[in-house]
Amino acid sequence: MQALPSDYTIELLTSSLVSIIDHWLQKANPETPSDVAKILIQSRLFAVYQPA
Repeated sequence: MQALPSDYTIELLTSSLVSIIDHWLQKANPETPSDVAKILIQSRLFAVYQPA
């Protein structure tokens, strides 16, 4: 399997980050900035390695 082209990789990462932050800002009772940072880190580092 070939790696994704870098322009698509950047687009995927930035659009998902913006979407998560937008979701967080729209919530009536949002998590703390620290909790959201943990969610972002977990989604980037661990999501691809966890079994479905």
